[in-house]
Amino acid sequence: MQVRRLMLWGMALAFGLVALHQVAFELLERQRERIDAVQLAVGKVSRDAAGLLVLTQDYLLHGHGRARRQWHAVYAEVSRTLRAIDGRAMGLDDDIVGLLGVSEGLQPLFAALESAAREGAADADGVDARRQMLSDHLVAETRRISEGAFDLAGRLIDLRNQQQRRLRIATLAANALLTALLAGLVAVVMRRVLRPMRQLQDTARRIEGGELQARSAYAAPDEFGSLSQSFDAMTQALQDRQAALEATRRDLRTVLDAVPSVIGYWDRNLNNRVANRAHHTWFGADPDTLPGRNMRDLLGPTLFEANRPYIEAALRGEPQTFERSISRPDGLGLRHTLAHYLPDRQGDEVQGFYVIVHDLTELNEGRLQLAAALGENEALLAAIQQYSLFSEMDPDGRFITVNDNVCRLSGFSREELLGKTYAVHRPQLASGDFDSEIWPALRAGRAWQGEIGGVAKDGSVYWTYAVMVPVRAADGSIRKYVSIRTDITAQKRLAQEAQRINERFELAAGAAGIGVWDYDVVARTLVWDDQMYALYGRHRSGGLEPYTLWSESVHSEDRATSEQALQVAIDGHADFEPQFRIVRPDGEERQIKAMARVVRDAAGRPLRMIGVNFDVTDRLRTEAALQANESLLRSVGRMALVGGWRVDLRGGRLHWSEQTRAIHEVPADFEPTLETAITFYAPESRPVITDAVSRSIASGQGWDLELRLITHTGRSIWVRAMGEVEFDAQGKPAQLVGAFQDITERRRMDDLLRPRLPRPRPPARPRVPSWPI
Repeated sequence: MQVRRLMLWGMALAFGLVALHQVAFELLERQRERIDAVQLAVGKVSRDAAGLLVLTQDYLLHGHGRARRQWHAVYAEVSRTLRAIDGRAMGLDDDIVGLLGVSEGLQPLFAALESAAREGAADADGVDARRQMLSDHLVAETRRISEGAFDLAGRLIDLRNQQQRRLRIATLAANALLTALLAGLVAVVMRRVLRPMRQLQDTARRIEGGELQARSAYAAPDEFGSLSQSFDAMTQALQDRQAALEATRRDLRTVLDAVPSVIGYWDRNLNNRVANRAHHTWFGADPDTLPGRNMRDLLGPTLFEANRPYIEAALRGEPQTFERSISRPDGLGLRHTLAHYLPDRQGDEVQGFYVIVHDLTELNEGRLQLAAALGENEALLAAIQQYSLFSEMDPDGRFITVNDNVCRLSGFSREELLGKTYAVHRPQLASGDFDSEIWPALRAGRAWQGEIGGVAKDGSVYWTYAVMVPVRAADGSIRKYVSIRTDITAQKRLAQEAQRINERFELAAGAAGIGVWDYDVVARTLVWDDQMYALYGRHRSGGLEPYTLWSESVHSEDRATSEQALQVAIDGHADFEPQFRIVRPDGEERQIKAMARVVRDAAGRPLRMIGVNFDVTDRLRTEAALQANESLLRSVGRMALVGGWRVDLRGGRLHWSEQTRAIHEVPADFEPTLETAITFYAPESRPVITDAVSRSIASGQGWDLELRLITHTGRSIWVRAMGEVEFDAQGKPAQLVGAFQDITERRRMDDLLRPRLPRPRPPARPRVPSWPI
């Protein structure tokens, strides 16, 4: 029998017993209510009958009319109550009818008694006897009603007790039946529900533990038997699927192990889940022990940190492809690889990523050989791109490539230059113009070199030394024009910038405020002037200030040394001239220079200190900037082979910069003079430079010459000599300033690019620059 049907029958019987018990209870309750109602009525009849006895005696003794009227009223109530009692359901109908018959005889007897009382005067003896007889009979009948009602009340009490006993018995029987039914249902549940469920649970736990051959073996013909059969069928299907998966896994493992590339899967905690045999070849790791191992342990800290950006990107769901060179496990060289990190998405969450790494060593070696063949050209191009102004124009003269240096110098963006002609720079040449001098040469397939100026987007003028070369296609036509230029205004602008920085520094130093303070050594109090408060960013309190106002303003890292210097000065061991940092209330740090002297009494005891503070923050920053600029100038001069010089015309003193001395290849202790400087020029160049200097002093115009020079070591080089005159306030020549540039390499390149036919060339090519030196 099915469990469900047993449960339904059990529940139906339980509900039936409960309903039967409720119906019996309701019936007995109604019977009890009827008994109680009859019992109340009978009790009332008994009490009213006793009242009739009292009223009858009262009437016989006193003959009052009031007693007669009350008797009739009580009698009427007794008669009405007896007629209202329904005793058929309790078997009391005959008794009630008998009492009602007795009560109906009372009224004639009382009427006869009244009549006898009225006739008492005519025949006293006869009437008294009759009255006595009537009163005795009336009292006896009345007592009969009272006693009958009392007996009836006793029977009702017994009947009610019987009903209560029946109710208790019925309740006990129903409860016993219900308890037995529930016990039976519990037994059925224990035997037909819980036991198979426990068997299914035990089987499920065994399967969960990996024992897929486990079966519940519950074959009862009920729902749990069907469930057990379905569960065993599902387990069998799972076992079959597991076997198929295992076979597929073995096949996949065989395929993966045969692949020379590294293939694996790593979860989001970077623990391995799958690894093929190539891991042993690549990393010396056994793939059978690799699952559960962390990627950092496999790759090592160096390679892991190098791959970390790609790992983090893959865990964000971004596929990654990159190349990497890794060391072989035997230490014999490098393996060049191409790696793919493929995220494993499940919904919106990345659970891990697949790793596929291919060995590109052979391909990379071939690529490296090709790269080596192009290495020199690429290095040269990279150097040109980095240090020069590089641009390309199409055959129509429109820019197709400009590097950042061109954009930076001209102020135009790459978008503003591409597609435009060279006219966008508003070119300026020492003689001629771009269209008449440069463009015809380029169109004719000839290279052009020389100085060319331009106007930046902001209107400023810059000058460059340019080499422009046409590039031909395979058919001999001009494919493009390449321009390589060197900015030759940098040193001038740097000099101007250094001058402006110096002027700003002098102005700042002249306008720097100095604060005065007075320190009472004994009382440890301070007096500051307004400038001191301004320096420290404090507000005047209106009186003496505590020593801590200063000490707590000093930077925590400088406080100990500053207070030690103060104490050393107070002790008379040294002057107080420290430099320290302060921290203003707004958090700003400033550098302060302090100087003070100690005032002592006749015994030499310190009384007070008077000193000054001044803010040297801007000065220190300016000094740092100047040092940086000087370093930059030296670096730029060294890289561009450009040096500077200056001649004091009044004192005849000559100064060479470090790079100028390097160009002349003089020893460190060499002191140049005007005479020795001229002797470095080649004999044919000395009259040229002497004449240029003389004319410059006379006319105020500068010079720009290319001359041959013999260095201190006897080496012959070519230099570009530039100079101009500076005048004093009265308009008189005060000094000569200029620059030297070693152009030997450029001249060598010119000779290489110059056509083979001999062309006479003047020994010097003076030019008047249009910019200040």
